[in-house]
Amino acid sequence: HLETEATDADLGRLLASSPPAGRRCQVALASSVCTAALRAVALALATAPEVIVRPSRRDPGLAGPLVRALGEPGALDAQGCAVRLADAEEPLGAGLSPGDTLHLYGSDETVATVAAALPRGVVLRAFGSGIGLAAVGRHEPLEPAAIGLACDVVVFDQQGCLSPRLALVEGPPERA
Repeated sequence: HLETEATDADLGRLLASSPPAGRRCQVALASSVCTAALRAVALALATAPEVIVRPSRRDPGLAGPLVRALGEPGALDAQGCAVRLADAEEPLGAGLSPGDTLHLYGSDETVATVAAALPRGVVLRAFGSGIGLAAVGRHEPLEPAAIGLACDVVVFDQQGCLSPRLALVEGPPERA
C-alpha cells in the first residue's frame, strides 16, 4: 500500500511529473489515511528544497514522527532539503512568498476557503474531494482483480483518495 522499493526510474518519473514549487512548499495534510502523509511529503520534497508540513488537526499522529525521521526540524537531509513541522498557530500559507506552493489535501469546501485567503502569488495545488475508480479490462482475469480491490478496500476502509468506490468491469454482464 506504499512504495517501499522505488527504483531510480520510479523516482525519476516522480521528479519529472512534479512541477517546481519555488523555494518553499507547505503541505497541509488531511486525516483520511495514515500513509497519505508519506506520499504527500514525498511529492512536496520532489518540488522544493524547503518543505513545511502542517499536520491534520483531526489526526496529527504521523506527521511529527515522519518529519523527525527525515532529520531534526530545520536540519538538512542528505539531498539538501529542509523539512519542518508548521507551528500549530501558523495559518496556512504563512511564510510563503510569491512563487512558493501550498499542497492542500482536504474537502472541496476547505480548498475554497483556503484559496480565498492565500497570500497573493502563492501557487495552490489542491487535492480535494474525489472518487476512486477501478477498471478491469476485458482480458484481465477477474479473481486477481477482485482480490486486489478487496485488499485495498479493507486496508483503507474506502477512506483513502485512491481507495476504489466503484469498479468498472469490461465485458458481458455475467463477467461482472
